[in-house]
Amino acid sequence: MDDDHEGPSQADIERFSNITRTCRECKKEVFDDAAVCYHCGHAFGAKEDVGMPTWALVTTGVILVIFLVFIMGGGNIF
Repeated sequence: MDDDHEGPSQADIERFSNITRTCRECKKEVFDDAAVCYHCGHAFGAKEDVGMPTWALVTTGVILVIFLVFIMGGGNIF
């Protein structure tokens, strides 16, 4: 028999051919299932892109502007 049951099948090779991702800290490629970048030590997590939502930034900015206008205007809004 010429079948090689020891090596991966062609389907497996295609399925696992692109198993890397780019570390957002050092921009180097690491394996897709790595918990930590082995180049820079950045820890990958489920919520990797956690940041303040846009609506919260806008609301904070509007409140800050209103506060500054109130303070600069001597307390008289109208």
